Amino acid sequence: MSDNQLPPITCQQCQCTADIEFSELYLELPEVHKFAAKEMGWFIDGKSCLCKMCFVENYNVWRLPTIKELKSLLWENPISNPEGDFEGVDEDFDPLDFDFDTDKFFTCPDGQEAYRLAFPDSELVFISSSQTKQSILGSTDTIDFKRGRQNWTNKERRVHIRLVRSKQADSSWNWGDPIEKRYLVSDCGEFVTDNRTGLQWKRQPEDERYSWISAQEAFPTIETIEEKIKKIND
Repeated sequence: MSDNQLPPITCQQCQCTADIEFSELYLELPEVHKFAAKEMGWFIDGKSCLCKMCFVENYNVWRLPTIKELKSLLWENPISNPEGDFEGVDEDFDPLDFDFDTDKFFTCPDGQEAYRLAFPDSELVFISSSQTKQSILGSTDTIDFKRGRQNWTNKERRVHIRLVRSKQADSSWNWGDPIEKRYLVSDCGEFVTDNRTGLQWKRQPEDERYSWISAQEAFPTIETIEEKIKKIND
C-alpha cells in the first residue's frame, strides 16, 4: 500500500468495501474516513464493521421489545395531546431516549383510535425484554395497552407479548402530522410500522402466554442481537 492510499473499509460479513471518494484529509485523520462510512449507513464500533445492508439484516429479527420501545408505541405529539405534556420538546429528539411520564400516556382520543385501528387487540398486556429494573425484586415491566400505562408484574406471571424488529424502516412521522398516518399496517396485514420511531411491530401478539423467564428463552432480545454483531469479528 502506497503512502497516498487508504486501507479500505471492509464489511466483515459480506466483504464489500465502502465506496468513499478519496480525500487527503482521510490520510491525516483516519477517524474522519470512518465517519464518512458511518454517514453512508455503515456500522463501525471498535473492531466491528458492517455495511448498511448487513447491519440492517442482522436486526431483521422478531424479538422482545425493550420497555422504552413499548412506551414509545403509546406516545403522541403535543398538538394532539390535550394535556400538552410534550410542549417545548425539541422535535428532533429520539423518542426512544425520552424519559416518559408513564402516568400520562395515551391521553389523546384520536391517538387511541388510530392505535386501535392498527392493533385491534389493545386490551392485552405485553411484557418487556430483559431490560428490567431491580428496585422490586422478582418483578418486571409490562405495558397495559387498555389503560395505556406501565405496570409492574411478577416475573413468573404469564402474559401476552408482542414482538418487534428495528432498523427496517425510517422515522417519517413528525410533530403535527395527521395522527392517522402514524401507524401503517403492512400489505400482508401481519405487522405495523410506527412511523414515528421506525419500529415494526407484530400486529397480533403471540398465541402463547409467557413468563419473563420463558420469554427470554423463547425469543431474541436487543441484547442478543447486539452481542451477535460484536462477535462477527471474532
